[in-house]
Amino acid sequence: MSLKGIRDAVATSIDNISNLRVYDTVPDTIRELPACWILPIGGTYNDTMGDGMTHEFEVTVLIARGGNLDEVQDTLDDLIEPTGSGSIPAYIDSASLSTHGSDILVTGYRDYGGLEFNGTPFIGVKIDFLVMVD
Repeated sequence: MSLKGIRDAVATSIDNISNLRVYDTVPDTIRELPACWILPIGGTYNDTMGDGMTHEFEVTVLIARGGNLDEVQDTLDDLIEPTGSGSIPAYIDSASLSTHGSDILVTGYRDYGGLEFNGTPFIGVKIDFLVMVD
């Protein structure tokens, strides 16, 4: 199990979405939109019988710089749908974790609308998921 392995596996899966720039770590700058990256945000040790662990991650998705939410809302909605060819949750669910985890579960989305990155306002969303390791 490794955090890098989990990020890489999820990024590889999400990268199947057309026209979405995917980073497996937080980028220094965003050159093309829409874009997303994967970030571990917490974890719980020994939460199952034995040496298990649960990792918490978020995928931050940025669609456009500033502006009106209604102009980009359809794109944002498509990316957070639970199924479909442009669904980030569907691609997270289908990520091949190999030896990096036993189960993956998308738990929801939050912060829909205005987000800030490096002092610049964006329209986006954060998608949360868990990876369980036995």
